Amino acid sequence: MFKFCRIYLPVCLLAGTVLCAQDGAPKGSTLTAEQKQALLQRAQALESEAKAQTEKQNVKIAEIAKNIDRNLLSGQPNEELDRKLSADFATEVTTLVNAAIQAKLTAVREMVKVLTPDQKAVLLVELEKPGANPDLAELVKVLK
Repeated sequence: MFKFCRIYLPVCLLAGTVLCAQDGAPKGSTLTAEQKQALLQRAQALESEAKAQTEKQNVKIAEIAKNIDRNLLSGQPNEELDRKLSADFATEVTTLVNAAIQAKLTAVREMVKVLTPDQKAVLLVELEKPGANPDLAELVKVLK
């Protein structure tokens, strides 16, 4: 019923960012093949973890949604049960969203561990530019 499997998309985007090459990065600040490989491996590991957690949450959310529907379709819907199930549903969706945010932040933290001080300095300069993308996973594309 509810498909939140793509909640780990930020982790996948990080992997895609690592693989796509762009020109224009200052010399010495481009990602090496080893850095790209390390970033890809970390992104894949994080994606697997996020996917497993997302699937577990999806099962809980789907079951709660079915229980809400069962109650609503019954001859005499129970208002107290509806309130409880609605609160449970909101809690589980909040948990799922929080997990997605944490996956994104973890992915960015892992990405930064692979960067050299020069690369970090380039990204910091880029980040301070007016209108710069505040998403570090996207901003790293300037290093390609």
